[in-house]
Amino acid sequence: MLIEQAIINKLSVDIAALAPPEKHLYYVGRVPQNVQMPYVVIQTIDDIPAQSHQGYANLSTARIQINSFDDSYLDCKALDAAIFAALNGFTGIMGGAGGVYVGKCLKDLSADFPNDDNPNISGIHTDYEIQYNT
Repeated sequence: MLIEQAIINKLSVDIAALAPPEKHLYYVGRVPQNVQMPYVVIQTIDDIPAQSHQGYANLSTARIQINSFDDSYLDCKALDAAIFAALNGFTGIMGGAGGVYVGKCLKDLSADFPNDDNPNISGIHTDYEIQYNT
């Protein structure tokens, strides 16, 4: 299982009350034109494999950006907080059966999206550093 799928699987359970998974969790570039609020988009910023003198170490550190969107800024902040509660500090198998072993998952940075195109939508992007076995 890919780390991105493991994150989607975990969030589909942990934030279902705020963003039902069947319509509101997307990979970057896969958001429908008329998406319903709220929604979440995940994007891999970088994914760096660990190397040793023997070669690839089956360990990677990824920076995954999780973007939250909603009609209301406060609701968007609540969605971002629910994602934080689900992911920050997580260690163990992520994504259910056949998932990915995560050694660390820590929030790195967060900021509001400037939304000049549509001021009726609030957005927050938060980066997580995730070290995982591949």
